[in-house]
Amino acid sequence: MKKLLLLLFLPVLVFGQKNTNFQTQSMTTDPCAAKIIYSSGAINQTICEADPISPIVFELADGAQTANVTGLPTGITYNIDGTALTISGTPSDVAVNEVYSYSVQPINVNTNCSGTAITGTITVNADDELTLTSGNTDQIFCEGESIEPINLTLGGGATGVAITSTSGADVSWMNVDVSGTSVTITGTPSADITQTTEYAYTVTTTGSSCTYDEIQGTIYVNPTPKLIYSSVWLNQTICEGDTYGIMPIEFELLDGANTANVTGLPTGITYDIVGTTLTISGVPVSVSSNQVFSYSVQPVNSNTNCAVTTALTGAISVFADGELTSTSGNTDQVLCEGEAIEPINLTLAGGATGVSITDAAGDNIPWMNVAISGTSVTITGTPSVDITTTTEYAYSVT
Repeated sequence: MKKLLLLLFLPVLVFGQKNTNFQTQSMTTDPCAAKIIYSSGAINQTICEADPISPIVFELADGAQTANVTGLPTGITYNIDGTALTISGTPSDVAVNEVYSYSVQPINVNTNCSGTAITGTITVNADDELTLTSGNTDQIFCEGESIEPINLTLGGGATGVAITSTSGADVSWMNVDVSGTSVTITGTPSADITQTTEYAYTVTTTGSSCTYDEIQGTIYVNPTPKLIYSSVWLNQTICEGDTYGIMPIEFELLDGANTANVTGLPTGITYDIVGTTLTISGVPVSVSSNQVFSYSVQPVNSNTNCAVTTALTGAISVFADGELTSTSGNTDQVLCEGEAIEPINLTLAGGATGVSITDAAGDNIPWMNVAISGTSVTITGTPSVDITTTTEYAYSVT
């Protein structure tokens, strides 16, 4: 603080005469009286990022020509015009909601004196920010499948998100989970559809009164191809090599199905697709034993590669033709009266489980005995007829 010297001149009278000598004395005073006076505009304000504040005006007084102004947000400045100091501007680069405490202290640059500061606050609410981190807002999949999780990150003043439909389709199946600033969207469309369905959606930030942010995407769901059978012969029983074959089994392909995976059919039984009709038909062949063939028909959309997980199934039971093979090679024999035939050995196959022996007239030959063990057949015996001439026994083993 500087001192000002004051000279006081005091006249003195001596013996009635005026004394022309002077005495001096000194005293001090404080000239630092810089002040600032609030004039207009709210000292404390709350605004959104990128919105201008209402100008705050102060009046510099008592020799104050400037001021120390501190604590203002980025984008907010002050200007001095004459004795008016005005704070104004638009805050920017605000990552989160923040309160800025500022002060304005008047200064007299001539005396270097500073006065008492006036303080206030500017609360800046950051605009919402939403960033995609998984890169899969647009997806295509088959009916019944779940979306790949969509990952987002919140920023600024955002605390959550809301999902709305921009195509009119119901998106209530899209589930949102928020953990801190991380957002995960999951879900499975539940609608039963017959054609490709578009789910255009918008994810919008919530939790702030300032500018929101949003991300849009589109999800396409292709229908699961379907199959119905239009004949009553889903399960059939037939003999191998049957002249007429099985009764045709017909199916109708629906909801985009244009082909099918057909498995388990017997050899000789095939399928054909004409338009939307799939027909199974044919004659079973090369069946070594009685067998039940369980088959399945799974509809497929070859354009979308969508298929049902559960196929239509049926069964075709095929009875194998009987097969009989000579293993001893002695079906024709010549022997003397009273002698036994050499054992004739045969093997059963196919659907055969036994044999019968008949003569040319279809009658049984009683002296020819049959023994069966599994698939092995043994024929033995001794002709018992008293003969006087060579006798022929023509026989059939069936």
